[in-house]
Amino acid sequence: MKCPVCKEKTNKKFLVETSEANSKNLNQAYKCENCNLIFLENYKEDRKHIYGENYMVWGQEFKKNEKQIILSKRESFSLQLSFLKTYIKPQGKKLLDIGTGKGYLLDVAKKQGYNCYGLDISKYATKIAKKNHKKIFTGDLFSAKYKSNYFDVITATDLLEHIENPHEFVKEVRRILKPGGYFFVITPNTDSFTRKILGKKWYQYKYEHIIYYNKSSIKELFEKYDFKIQEISLNKKRFNFAYYSVYFRKYSLLGLEKIFLFFYDFLPQKIKTSYFNNFLTGELLLIAKK
Repeated sequence: MKCPVCKEKTNKKFLVETSEANSKNLNQAYKCENCNLIFLENYKEDRKHIYGENYMVWGQEFKKNEKQIILSKRESFSLQLSFLKTYIKPQGKKLLDIGTGKGYLLDVAKKQGYNCYGLDISKYATKIAKKNHKKIFTGDLFSAKYKSNYFDVITATDLLEHIENPHEFVKEVRRILKPGGYFFVITPNTDSFTRKILGKKWYQYKYEHIIYYNKSSIKELFEKYDFKIQEISLNKKRFNFAYYSVYFRKYSLLGLEKIFLFFYDFLPQKIKTSYFNNFLTGELLLIAKK
C-alpha cells in the first residue's frame, strides 16, 4: 500500500490491538520506511457511524460524569491554548476549532477573547455546542466552504489521526487560514516513549485512529503546503483522576485500568479532583504558520 503522506510503496506490515475496553481486536497496520508514518490497512473505511451519541467522551453513557469531563477538558485546553499566546494575541481573532465536539475548547477560547467558530461531523455533539456558541457547523471541513484567508487560528486537537485524506485536509486548512495565521495541532506521536514500550498494545491504537504521525512525517506533510513549523514538542495534558476514572471505563491499558478503578473508589475526593500535568500522553503538539 502507498503511504498516505509521502506515497512511498515500501512499508513494513505488523498488527496492532485496539484499546477499547473488553475488546482485543487486531488490525493490520503498515509503517512507511521513508517517513515512518503508521497507518491502518483499512484507513479509508467509513467510520462516521461511531461519532454518535455514545462516542467517548461526549456520549450519553458518560452523562452522569459530564460535569467532571467538562471541567477536565477545559482545564486541559486552557493549558494547551496558552502555547499560542507566544505567537498571537487572542482578542477579536477568528478561531476555528475543527472536530469541536461539544465545544469544550471553544469555551476556553471564548474566555481568552477569540471570535469562535466550531465544526464537527456529529449532529449530537454540535447540537449541544450550539447552546454556548452560535457559529457551529455540522459536517466536514470541505462541506463548510469557509471563505479563503478567513481565520487567524485553526485548531485540530485529537483530530488529525482520524483524517483519511491528510493532503486534502491540510491544503483546505491553508486555503481558509489568513496569511500569517496559525494552525495548532495535537496528535499521537509514534516516536513516543509510550509507543515504544507498549508496542502493538499502545493505548493510542483505536479503531477510529487511522493514521499516526511523528515529527518526520508531520513535517513532510505540512512543509509540502508551505507551512512554517514554529513549534513541535511533547504534548502534556492537564487532567485529574476523576477524568481517568471515566476514560478507563471505555479504554483499556494492559489491564491496569482494572487496578486503577478498584483503588479509585478509596481515594479522598480532594485527590480525585486535583489536576496534574500528564507527560505520558504519547502526543505531539505542533504550531505551524502560513
